[in-house]
Amino acid sequence: MRLTLVLALAFLCALAPIAVSASSWVYYDIREPKNQFVLEDSPASSAWMDAAGSAEFCARTEPYQCFKAGNFEFAVPRGFHGKEKEWMYGGVLYKVSGTSRRFILGRRYFTYFIERDFGSHRLRFLFTREAGLIAITTIGQAQSMVLILSGKCGYGASPLCHRSN
Repeated sequence: MRLTLVLALAFLCALAPIAVSASSWVYYDIREPKNQFVLEDSPASSAWMDAAGSAEFCARTEPYQCFKAGNFEFAVPRGFHGKEKEWMYGGVLYKVSGTSRRFILGRRYFTYFIERDFGSHRLRFLFTREAGLIAITTIGQAQSMVLILSGKCGYGASPLCHRSN
């Protein structure tokens, strides 16, 4: 009986990493590396520099992948193909303003520039179909942050990103 209990607990512990699909994304400000934006889906939370808070994510059944974490809000159509030019989500207009092939921290990406207005600033999200959200920056005269993904797969990454080496 005791051996059966130990085997059952060992089996459940072995399955735990498979059953939990929590993800965490860390974006560092390359101008001020101590500043970072952290986003987690389980539990839904976020942090920007020294302030932690909650996060909200679109349900898997919604047509968008999105998050809202304090002042950071982002939405992209689920299954983004790159042919989309603009969309509205949560009363915010998102526009694809351009594309670029570039190397960022040693990795090559085909990047879509997705922009939205945020008060007197404009935010630019660098998004790839494979690695998801790889950077967030303000653009224009008041460029105050350049957040770069610290890992390989950002928010909204394709499942293939997590499987590849």
